Amino acid sequence: MNPRVAKAGRSFKGLTTYLSRDVGAATSDRLGFVAFVNLPITETGDALRDSERGANVMAFTAMNWEILQRTHHTATERSGKPYRKPSRPPDKPVYHFSLRFHPSDLERVTPALLRQAAQGALETLGLSQHQAMIVEHTDFEPTAEFLKHPSHVHVVVNKIHPVTGRSAQLPNDFLKLSAYAEAFARDHGLTKVEQRIVNNARRDRGEIVYYKGLSRAEYEFRKKHIAAYKGQDPARVQRLRAEKHERDNAELARRQTGDRAAFEKQIETDYGATRRSFQERLDNEQRTVTLDHMGVVFRVVTRLKQRVTGELKRARKRIAALERSLLELDQTITKARSAHERRLKDERGKLKAVHAAELERDALYFEYMRDKGRRDTAGEAAFKGFNFRASGKITRPPKGSQKAALLAAAKRARAGKTAKPNATPVEVVSPQPEPPRVDAPGSLSETLNSLWPQAAEDAAQRKRPKRYRGKRKLNPPDDNGPNRRR
Repeated sequence: MNPRVAKAGRSFKGLTTYLSRDVGAATSDRLGFVAFVNLPITETGDALRDSERGANVMAFTAMNWEILQRTHHTATERSGKPYRKPSRPPDKPVYHFSLRFHPSDLERVTPALLRQAAQGALETLGLSQHQAMIVEHTDFEPTAEFLKHPSHVHVVVNKIHPVTGRSAQLPNDFLKLSAYAEAFARDHGLTKVEQRIVNNARRDRGEIVYYKGLSRAEYEFRKKHIAAYKGQDPARVQRLRAEKHERDNAELARRQTGDRAAFEKQIETDYGATRRSFQERLDNEQRTVTLDHMGVVFRVVTRLKQRVTGELKRARKRIAALERSLLELDQTITKARSAHERRLKDERGKLKAVHAAELERDALYFEYMRDKGRRDTAGEAAFKGFNFRASGKITRPPKGSQKAALLAAAKRARAGKTAKPNATPVEVVSPQPEPPRVDAPGSLSETLNSLWPQAAEDAAQRKRPKRYRGKRKLNPPDDNGPNRRR
């Protein structure tokens, strides 16, 4: 079982419409049963109509949260304290999660099991007293008459308690659902998710584990091009990725062009009229001061009058004030444009990071498949390298003292050392392993047996020396370095 938690929302009607209708159509073929928890609704058999009624009741409860709180306070408060309205109303009362099952569990998943799983999830989250609606979806294959996947359920919960009017707090909801899913699959014999078991065990040990699953777009891409992944064709996947990235970049550029046009239109709506008014007043005041539109005689007379009455000084003050206002308005517009451009740049950076992560994920996938193939090949070769005798006994490479004697002999032979004339030659009591019987020369078994001494010698040379364990972390006593023990 795989739980998925969606983002909290505000509209019960919008979510119910999405759950009760087919994707991109007005039909309701995928809608199964609809069950209610703590809702005064009787199931009539018309799932579409029942889901609409359930959404209306939950929306009515969420809208009247203050009346519920006040009534509950009046009924339970015995000290006579007055009711105090919260500083802000509950936000996003719509809570939604789904429970999906593995295709191999098709025969085990029944409507009763789906109801039981949803009820257990509500109890795990502490929402057993809240209003909830359980909606079943049956995933049909469009071109076949059989089910492609088992049915799954969506659970819509009202976070507003129907009695107290308080909003439920759901910390670590996904971690709780993950532990519940592991236990539910184990108790009912469903398919176990190994990665979830490993992650929950690490969390129990106090580690912080984040699971980054595939996004919907990535899942659809792999599902569409599953043949390239199963066929282990990296070139084809890389070509498909490049085409997808080009489409993503083109779509982002088109969307950002529309965003810029809409933003400039909003700027014109908010600041255009004000800026034009400031500019027009500034031009009039400047004409009053410069007097360029008058003749010479009238200009001299008007200037003298302005100086005598003080109008020239006041006009210059108005011009300075208008210039400051116009500058501040331009700075506000520039700041808004810069913020908008930063947001667009962040979107481009996020898309670039997503593309890089997709390429890295593909590379890791194919590397894992290649390593898996090499491991399988090496295991098969090692298995074929054993010598199966008629008695069923398997001859394996030497171990213990035999292996040490063979390694010492190979090391002396490679270093060009010979035994002293007076020295007694070392006699190996146990003979070397009998080479496997092969059908043709140059077989894999013969090659492995011929390479065994060299591989053993290389492994002995790669063995790390023992670390010197003294009271202080110094070099070994025979070292002449500065840290040598005096």
